[in-house]
Parts: sequence; structure tokens; C-alpha cells
Amino acid sequence: MGQGLGFFFFILSCVCLGGPCFCSAHTDSIKPGEGLQFSKLLVSAQGTFTLGFFILDTRSYLGIWYTSDVNNKKVWVANRDNPISGTNANLMLDGNGTLMIIHSGGDPIVLNSNQASRNSIATLFDSGNFVVSALNSDGSVKQTLWESFDDPTDTLLPGMKLGINLKTGQNWSLASWINEQVPDPGTFTLEWNGTQLVIKRRGDIYWSSGILKDRSFEFIQTHHNIYYFISVCNDNEIYFSYSVQDGAISKWVLNWRGGFFDTYGTLFVKEDMCDPYDKYPGCAVQEPPTCRTTDFQFMKQSVLNSGYPSLMNIDTSLGLSDCQAICRNNCSCTACNTVFTNETGCQFWRDKLPRARVGDANQEELYVLSSSKDIDENKIGKGGFGSVYKGILPGGQEIAVKRLSGVSTWGLDQFVNERLIVNQQHRNLIRLLGYCSEGEERMLIYELLPNGNLEDLIFDPDRRKGLDWNTWCNIIKGIAQGLDYLHNHSRLNMVHGDLKASNILLDDDMNPKISDFGTARIFERNESEPQTSKLVGTFGYMPPEYFSEGWCSPKTDVYSFGVLMLEIVSGQRIIPPDCKDDNLSLIRNAWKLWGEGNSLKLVDPAMVGPHSTTQIVRWIRVALLCIQKHEERPTMSDVCSMLNRRDPPEPNPPAIFALR
Repeated sequence: MGQGLGFFFFILSCVCLGGPCFCSAHTDSIKPGEGLQFSKLLVSAQGTFTLGFFILDTRSYLGIWYTSDVNNKKVWVANRDNPISGTNANLMLDGNGTLMIIHSGGDPIVLNSNQASRNSIATLFDSGNFVVSALNSDGSVKQTLWESFDDPTDTLLPGMKLGINLKTGQNWSLASWINEQVPDPGTFTLEWNGTQLVIKRRGDIYWSSGILKDRSFEFIQTHHNIYYFISVCNDNEIYFSYSVQDGAISKWVLNWRGGFFDTYGTLFVKEDMCDPYDKYPGCAVQEPPTCRTTDFQFMKQSVLNSGYPSLMNIDTSLGLSDCQAICRNNCSCTACNTVFTNETGCQFWRDKLPRARVGDANQEELYVLSSSKDIDENKIGKGGFGSVYKGILPGGQEIAVKRLSGVSTWGLDQFVNERLIVNQQHRNLIRLLGYCSEGEERMLIYELLPNGNLEDLIFDPDRRKGLDWNTWCNIIKGIAQGLDYLHNHSRLNMVHGDLKASNILLDDDMNPKISDFGTARIFERNESEPQTSKLVGTFGYMPPEYFSEGWCSPKTDVYSFGVLMLEIVSGQRIIPPDCKDDNLSLIRNAWKLWGEGNSLKLVDPAMVGPHSTTQIVRWIRVALLCIQKHEERPTMSDVCSMLNRRDPPEPNPPAIFALR
């Protein structure tokens, strides 16, 4: 009886009272005569994707996003160049099968022009595709009339196409947003030319991937256990597509600064990478004007109010990337900015602008074009989230200042995560001294560690030879103790999420300090298999279940630690720089030699001394235990015990073999 009542009330919630039928319960489809109200959602059958209205900068849009994405980043926007005002709007499938956005501000926005049928249905699928299908009399699908995959925005999902339909002329390409608040088509497009991926800026080639050959691109580092590439060329269509393992969350995004990246954090093209006149792989050759040298770049600076700009362009289709490109190629331009509050339009300055000081009146922030010689004088590092500069506090203490990419969503997430370590005090964790956030600027201030990072130490043969056995022991045990503290003894139990050699810094006494907590996450002690929809770790260091299932737990860091130990012992990278098939040969070789009883053949001869052989074999055994399948891995507390006194058990095969 309870089931019958539940069904009865669901029917009541969808009753049509003399007009369109609006269902309040989550469903994946809209039938002719039904609609979706502004505050309601469509959810795909397995809950993978959600479709609904959203608001940006007072303007409203209809979009699709991954249901599990806490940031609700849109993978498709229906009316990106035709926003509506207010919230008085509905998505309707009328009696003729026309799918449209009805709103109070003007004519309906029709999504499937000339592709309608009276007996039809609009369905959001678990692929992220929103499809209008014609139906047979028995309710089965007769044909696809319209689909959102034919009108992509800035995101490529598995199964979507880039290319052209030679019969219909349908073109499939991505177009970036103007900026993070304006989804209108922006500066950059991503196309498939039949052999390679091409990013264009306002129609001119900006970057290309190199030809797709043997399942890889010349200028893209990808991982074959994640992606399968598809290239089709026949009389009907020419296109590129990709697929992933069943259930894996994936998207490729072209952002408004020309960055091209995937869900896993892989940066195919870094933001603004091809703007400098340096020749990065894949970037189109750009010759600077005669007035510029190759090292000019923009810095956001506070300057004394300069009055009116020298030139203004109020075209709202222009974004900051356009403004900077125009300024860079105009010899008289010294600075630029956008015009409107939604960061569109351009304004330019010709005079040299004096920098403002704290407390100065009449100051404003502009993007000033400067030589990198002036900017980089104190730069000591650069990463995916920003640059690091050396500084000195008033008391004379040397510090490292990480200036995050302020306009990047990833930069904001990292800023929030990094601040968590203020409360984490351990000798093997880097010390955060302070931070600041103002407008788009976000900076983190750390202790300065003079001996660089562990990556440079491991893979520099000369520096390796200079280290004694006790120093290596101290480094390995220190990293293990730092992770054990994070997992079990800190005020916030944390998973680092991107442990690797370059994220281990070394102080004056070569003590290791775990750094770069931008991908860290807090976990509950009783949380067995926590999942994440934002996979941003480094391939090779991350366990298979992280990419295939999205599992992120302390065992994720344990796996990374095992890989790091193998790199330390062997002096070899987990993925060699010249490796094109990402075969994780270091793990495979370590397991093979262990099985043969020849583990010492893995070891860099520079590490072996008269008293180190037994302990090195112990390290290799512990490393192999750390890279076993998820449920077989030890905890970091166990690892610390085994590194000191406790005898390690015999390891089982590495987790990567379970993928076969």
C-alpha cells in the first residue's frame, strides 16, 4: 500500500492543470506539453549529469554540469550568446516537439529549429548529451532530431565530436567563454583539422597538438590507460573524439585564457602559454613588433590614477585576453584593462604609469606591460598554479611568496586548501607564515628552503653522489613521518593528493618538508572509500583506483610514497621524459627484479655502501608493499614502523597489474 501511495503522489506532482505540466520530482526527460521550471532540474538516469537554469552576473542561462561537481562548472550552455533577465523562465517542449526557453523578456529561444516532431521526447543522458528524439507509436526511439553534442560550448565530453559533417555542413568545435562570468563565445576556439587539434585565437592559429599517431599527439602528454582516441575520415564526416573507462568522469576544457586541460589536471596547454614570444612546443610562431623584446609580459599592478585611458573599445565581445593581445602588438601601449564590471570591452594607456604605494589615494589596478627581466629578478620557481618569488620580511627573514594565478578557479581552490596547513605543525611539513587575498590577487608566504626540491636532488647525478647514506635515510623517514602526521595525528586529517619528488623541499640540514597542498582534502577517520570528482594528481604517482574510480584516501598517499621510494633508490623517473607510452617501466622492472631475487640491480650504484645493502632491500620491499592494490597497502603508521625496525611482509603484485 505504501508503494502505491508513493506512486500516486508522484503522479499528482506532475498533473497538468489547464496548461503546461511541470514535474517537481527529478526526472531525466521532458515530454510534449511538459516543461522545466527555473528552479527545477533534470537529472540523467544514473545521476551523472544535471540540467537546469543558473545565474551569472544578473543574467540567466540553461546549462548542464556533472552532478558530483561541487562547483557546478558548466559543460554546456544552451543560450550562451542569448542570456535572459530574471528568473521568470521555463524550458518547454511544446505539442509540436519544439524545445524552447520561454521567458518574460522577449521571444522564445528555440533550441531545435526545424528539427521537431509531435511524437517526441527530450532526454538528458548519462553521457551529458541532451537529446530530442522522435518516437515510434510504441514509445521506442525512431530517430535523433537534435542533440546538445552538435552544439558544444567550451567543453569536450567523451563521445562528443570535433570536426565536420560533410553531408550537412555541421561543424563541431569548442569556443571558450569570454571570461568566467560571461559564457558568450570568446577569444579561443578548438578545432580538428583532420590530423591534429588546433587552438585558434580570433581565427589565427595559436597552438596545435601535432599529428595524432600511434594513439598519441606530438605535443600532448596523455595517459593511454585513461583515454582512447578516435579519428574518423570518410565521405560523410571528418572528426576526432575520445572515450574513457566506463564510469570515469572526464572533460576537456578550453578556458578563456587559452588554457586546455582535462579533469585529471593534465595541462595540455597552459594558460597564456603561447602569448610570450618564446617558442613552446605546439605554439604558433609569433614575431614580436620591433618595439618589443621576447620577454615582455603583463603584470597586474596598482598605479596612480592616470585619468582617462588613451583609447577605449566598448565591444562587449572582447575579453581581457583580447585586450592584452591588442596592447602587446601596439608599440605605443603600456597598459590595458577591461571596461565593464563583467570584464568585457578594452581600454588602453600610452603613458608610463607610476606604481602606487600602500595608502596612496587615487590608485587603480591595470595590466601593465613589463619586461620579464624586471619581473623575474627574484623568481625562484614556477608551477601550474603560479610563480614563486624570493622575498625578505622587514625583520630580515627570507621567505618564499607563491603568487597564484588569481583568475584561475584552480588557483582559488589551491589558495583555500593551502591555508589549511596553517594549523598543521610538524617538522616535515612546510611552514605557512601567512597569506593575503585582494581582488584577483592571492599570495601565500612560506619559509624559504635553500636546498631546493627532492626532484632536482634525485635526478642530478652530481648532487646524488654528494649525499651520504644517513642523509638519504633521514629524507625517506622524514617524508613518511610527515604523511603519518597528516593522516593520523594532525588537527585536520588530510590526504595530500599529489605527493611527488618536486613537492618535497629540503631545508639547510637536508630535512624534507612536504609542500604544495593545493590538491589536499580533509577526510573522516571512518571514511573508507571517499570519492572525488576533481582528479588533479600527477600520473605515475597516483594509484589506478584514483583515475578509474575516483577513490582518494590515505592509501592514495601511501601509493605515491611507494613510487617516490623507488625513484630515490633507482635514480630513475617513474615515467622517463622520452617515454611516449606511459608504461610505468620503473614499477614493472622493480617487481620483475624482486621476483628474480635481483632487487639490487634496480639500485643506483652511487647509493650502495658497505652498510646499506640490507636496508636498501628493506626499502624496496616497503615500496612494493605501498604500491599493491588498495586494500593490501599498509598505512603510513605501518610504513614508519617497517622503515625502522619491524620486518615487512612479502609484497603482492603492484596494483597496475590488476588493470590487465
